[in-house]
Amino acid sequence: SCLPAHFGCANADMSEPRDLRRSLLALVEDYPGLHLRALQRRANCTAMVAEYHLNVLESIGLIHSEPQGNLRIFFPKKQDAGPLTRMDRRWLALMRRPSLLRVALLFLEYGPMASPELAEAASLPASTAKYQLNRLLDAGVLVESPGASHLILANSSRLVELLRAYKPTGDVLARYGNLWRRAMTREAA
Repeated sequence: SCLPAHFGCANADMSEPRDLRRSLLALVEDYPGLHLRALQRRANCTAMVAEYHLNVLESIGLIHSEPQGNLRIFFPKKQDAGPLTRMDRRWLALMRRPSLLRVALLFLEYGPMASPELAEAASLPASTAKYQLNRLLDAGVLVESPGASHLILANSSRLVELLRAYKPTGDVLARYGNLWRRAMTREAA
């Protein structure tokens, strides 16, 4: 057994609370912008245990959290790619959502699109495409093009910079690897 059962940890290599804390810190450093449930799933422990250890890490100044909607999003205090602005943190948190990352990658690959074009490109129901576009519009990732017939990325170079510095998790890259490569290659050209 890894921890006493009341600790709620199912990961056999987490023999002590500090091991779980190190694992959570590494996840926050590697993937800034993850929310509590995503961290809990990746650390293979209960939400209550993850929250406890994340609170400890925050109290000693290694990470910080901020509310975004009904989620608590976590970021490391030190960032290898320089300080993250409030906009950067908001965008990263959205890009940690696989469906929203996919939409952003499609915009990087194809350029300006309207909701019906996104629905077709992503093989999504129109209502789902509209919902995802509205989420990205509200966050400022997308803006209306002049004439408002299409949406465009507000700052594609900054988005690519953030995505390259803070890559998606391995499972997301495995799912969207081809789209990722095409979008990143197109942006580099």
